[in-house]
Amino acid sequence: MFALPVLAQDIADEEGAEPEVYEYDQPLPDDYDAPWDTQGPVTWSVPLDPEIYAVLPTLRIGVVVKAVDDPDRRGFLRYEAFRAGLEQALGVPANLVAYGSLARLQQAIVNGEVHYAPLSASAFADAWQRCRCIEPLGVQLAVDGTPAYHAVILVRTGSDFGELADLEGAKLAAPPPFSVASYRVPLAAMRREGLEPGTFFSSIVQADGPIRAAELVMTGAADASLGWSSLEGDEAAGFSRGTLRDMVARGIMEPRSLKVIWASRAIPNPPHAIRKNLPPIVRERLAEFLMSWRQADETGVETGFVQARAEDFAPLLEPLENAATPLTGSGRLREVTTPKE
Repeated sequence: MFALPVLAQDIADEEGAEPEVYEYDQPLPDDYDAPWDTQGPVTWSVPLDPEIYAVLPTLRIGVVVKAVDDPDRRGFLRYEAFRAGLEQALGVPANLVAYGSLARLQQAIVNGEVHYAPLSASAFADAWQRCRCIEPLGVQLAVDGTPAYHAVILVRTGSDFGELADLEGAKLAAPPPFSVASYRVPLAAMRREGLEPGTFFSSIVQADGPIRAAELVMTGAADASLGWSSLEGDEAAGFSRGTLRDMVARGIMEPRSLKVIWASRAIPNPPHAIRKNLPPIVRERLAEFLMSWRQADETGVETGFVQARAEDFAPLLEPLENAATPLTGSGRLREVTTPKE
C-alpha cells in the first residue's frame, strides 16, 4: 500500500529536538493533474459517473509538498495512489493542488480553493472555529488501532499526589509551548476546571519534550510532568503508545515507575477534512472510500480510518480560545516530522 506523507502532528518531538518546520513564502503552482506520464495532454481512463459529474466535475485535493523545486514531482507521486483511488471512487477527475505549508493548505480549504485536505487535528480545529465550513471525513487509526490520545499528568508512583487538586503548589515540568497535546491542551483544560496554571503551580519548568519532562519527575527535579498517552492497552508496558510507553520501551524507566493522575478528553488523530458545501452524494461517496482505504506508515504498518465529528475536536478548541499561557502567547500552525529515534 502506498503511504501518504505525515503532514503534521500535534505531539511534541519525543527526543526533545525542535521539530522541522517547512515554510515557504511562495505557494507552489496552483494545480497539477496527476499522473504526468507524458509532456502532452493527460488522458483520463476512469469511467465517468454522470450523477457525480453533474454536481462536481472535478475534485480538488489540497496537499502539502515540501520541495518547491522538484522537477520529478516526487512529492506529488507520494499521493498518487490515494488520488487515483478517489478518482476511481467518484468517477470524476481528481486533481492535486499543492501548497508549500500547512497554514497555506488550511487557508485554501477555508477559502474554498480545494474540496478535500488532510490536516493536523489542531489545524482542523482552528479552521472549523473560523468558518464552520469544513467537517472531518475521518481520522486515521494509529498503529495500535486507536483513533485518539490524551494529554496526561504524570507523577512518581508512591508519591502523595493522587489527583490534580493535590498538585497545588507543586513544581510542574512541561514540554515546549508549541506542543499541542503535551502543553496547550492540558493547560487550557485546567483553566476550564477553574485552575490557573500560572498561580496553581509553584513553578513551571521548561523541558525539551515530554520524555525529558518525565525524567525531571523521576530525578526529583519536578513533582509532575505533562505528557500524552493512548490510555489503552497494557498499563504495565506504559499503555499502547505515549510518553510512558516510549520510556519503558527505551529502557529509560522500569514499568509503573510513573503513574497518570489526570487525563484530558480524547484528542483525535489527524483528520481528512472536506468542505461542508459538497453535495451529499459526493460526501457519502468520499466517506465510503476513506473508510475502506488502508494506509501504511513509514514502517510499512497499514491502518485504516474511522469516522469523526467536528465535536470530537472540542479539546483543541480551548487552547485556540485561550491562547495565552504562563510561558507563551499565541502560537502558529506547524508542520513537523515524525519523532526521530
